[in-house]
Amino acid sequence: MQFSKIFIIILLWASSADAEQVAHFESLYIKNSKNDKVSFSVEVADTPKEHLRGLMFRESMPAHEGMLFTFKKPRVVNIWMKDTYIPLDILYIDKNGVIKKIVKNATPGSLKTLSSDISVVAVLEINAMITDSHYIEVDDVVVHPFFNNLNITNDITN
Repeated sequence: MQFSKIFIIILLWASSADAEQVAHFESLYIKNSKNDKVSFSVEVADTPKEHLRGLMFRESMPAHEGMLFTFKKPRVVNIWMKDTYIPLDILYIDKNGVIKKIVKNATPGSLKTLSSDISVVAVLEINAMITDSHYIEVDDVVVHPFFNNLNITNDITN
């Protein structure tokens, strides 16, 4: 009897540990159209499970945080906002870190498919309207180790 209680407690603890994982943040920069460096602290979602969960069920996010979804192979990425409570700007990024498309102010809870339309290797989700307030545009560059482009920071003014 005692063994079965301990086993159940261990099983419950192990299953809840995944759900309560502490977020791991990494630095990311965007070299914007004004040649400024816009800094973010991002969670990296690089597994199918993390891709599915994304920023769902979060009621807020600090201004310069976000989530970077990375993919092993280029693909057309389709996103929806189901169970996402905060409006987002969604940036679709190619293998060199170049922003290829931006969806601005995506509507929380929407079931509308938001597609990259072309193959990309990453998606960055940040708070809505950050792209406007920081002059982030298509063809700007996202600097992060995933893109192997950290040397670009030498050319940035801020």
